[in-house]
Amino acid sequence: MADLHRAPQTYQLLIEVANRARVCIGRFGTFCFPAGHYCYTGSARRNFEVRVRRHQSSTKTLRWHIDYLLATPGVRILARILHKQGE
Repeated sequence: MADLHRAPQTYQLLIEVANRARVCIGRFGTFCFPAGHYCYTGSARRNFEVRVRRHQSSTKTLRWHIDYLLATPGVRILARILHKQGE
């Protein structure tokens, strides 16, 4: 029950898109991402380290919008920054 009252923990992923990527993101349609660097910010109330490791996994169910981009060939996570509550 204590987890429900905790502030969300946040994290950021620095992502490299090596070449222009055309990505179909579920029912939202297809989007073009020019080659370059992107920063994704996410949050979780609990187990956020697990969430970040999941983003880095190559075998996962595509659940969140970022999953579709990260599953695209030529896209990789360059760095991750974890922001724990109180830091």
